[in-house]
Amino acid sequence: RQMKLYDKMFRFLFDYYLYTLKTNYRKESIYINFLNNMNEEYLKNTSDERKIIDYIAGMTDETFIAEYDRLKNHYM
Repeated sequence: RQMKLYDKMFRFLFDYYLYTLKTNYRKESIYINFLNNMNEEYLKNTSDERKIIDYIAGMTDETFIAEYDRLKNHYM
């Protein structure tokens, strides 16, 4: 049951960040906390999907939950 919740949270964040990258919304955390610190080679040679997976994978559990809570209050 807990895994279903985390799967739902991951899918929500993944879809939101994909939309963020596709629309180039640079005020969002994936840019501020992650992409703005990456080198040009990573940015050019990494798919948007992989960038999102890398970003989420680097989050602590607390950050993951806080991001979900922050975004779901605005978009769900």
